[in-house]
Amino acid sequence: MERIDLKNIEEILGIQPPWHISSVEFDAHRHIANIYIESKDKKKLFGFIENNKNNDFEKHAGQWIYMPLGNYKCVIHAETPAPGSDNITLTSLNTPSYLGNPSRNYSNYLLQQVALASISGVPESLTCSQFQISSELYSQIKDDINKAPAQTQSLVYLPTESDPIWARVLKDQIHVRTNLLPLKLLLSKLKLAAAKSNDEEELVALASKLRQFCIANISQLDDEIEQLCGINNEKARRQAAAKKQKQRLVLPALKNPVWIDLLTGKLSLNSQSVPLNLLISRQRIVFLRGQDSATRVGAIETLREYVKRHHRTLKPELVLINRAMAINEKTKVRLPNPDHTIWQQILTNDETVPSDNIAYKLLIAKLRAQVKSTQDPVIKLEAARSIRNFMQQNQKALKRELNAVVTQTNAS
Repeated sequence: MERIDLKNIEEILGIQPPWHISSVEFDAHRHIANIYIESKDKKKLFGFIENNKNNDFEKHAGQWIYMPLGNYKCVIHAETPAPGSDNITLTSLNTPSYLGNPSRNYSNYLLQQVALASISGVPESLTCSQFQISSELYSQIKDDINKAPAQTQSLVYLPTESDPIWARVLKDQIHVRTNLLPLKLLLSKLKLAAAKSNDEEELVALASKLRQFCIANISQLDDEIEQLCGINNEKARRQAAAKKQKQRLVLPALKNPVWIDLLTGKLSLNSQSVPLNLLISRQRIVFLRGQDSATRVGAIETLREYVKRHHRTLKPELVLINRAMAINEKTKVRLPNPDHTIWQQILTNDETVPSDNIAYKLLIAKLRAQVKSTQDPVIKLEAARSIRNFMQQNQKALKRELNAVVTQTNAS
């Protein structure tokens, strides 16, 4: 028997650098091909999570059902960061098509195929047979899609990076109709570069740029995504449009930090609605001057109820709110709210969160001087928000400090 050429299998399965196949095991009795992959780039695991001496993420041996390999069910095995969520997340969707959420055993490819089959009216039994999966796994994928955040649900239908549709678009074999000027300009630029290149890796990089643009502008590309996905019958188009419309109208929960970001000025909606802008201004004053949690929660609840009642006229604002929720989801460490006592403890005691970071120490010294000169609770809350924002924006440089904050918050 000839030796298996791992390079050929990588090409068939669309496994791209920095990942490569380290070994393959075929289970002839169960008709399963176990594909073990590793990352050649020791600095990065997925291309966005650093894996160096300072990385505190625990490794997790994950496995994901991928596209069938002939008559064999293909299962990908790889080490990834430990799972942080049971649901579909932006982080998991941004991993390659052959990987997925570490807490699940289906790949991004299988997730997208099941989502498309479902919305196109393909019977469950046919989908399960085609991808050699159980009805239980099919139901789990559908349930995870329904539980995912609104913005994330739209991305489930976007073709994965290994889908040949991207190359066909760049080679003008498929024409994507669009009225979005930035997309028209990007397509012209990428098609020109693709026409001049014979390098396969460069073509993959060009396709990746196009896909990343679609991810960043998913809320404006309903028709374009339907063309890329091949949703061309009227019933499927109506179902897809109705699902996306419903997703945009989903409001974040009362405890979601996006409301605090709105009332503290961290997030701006740039709304054209004068009543909404006035309400945000009034509730911001109530929130910042609130002496207790009930007052601050009341300010959030008033704003949320207004958006809920007027959601039909506040569609652009809801899209921005969902986008902010998606960005918050990427945060590796969930920091306590600005009104938590930990931030005031940091302002009064150096030993609460010791640090050697010069920029952090200068910020603390400046804020302490401001707080010391006044007993205004608004000034104290603004100082706490400044510390929190600084830590959130500099997580790589402040890992030890972040761990100290989280540890003490959980202990209190």
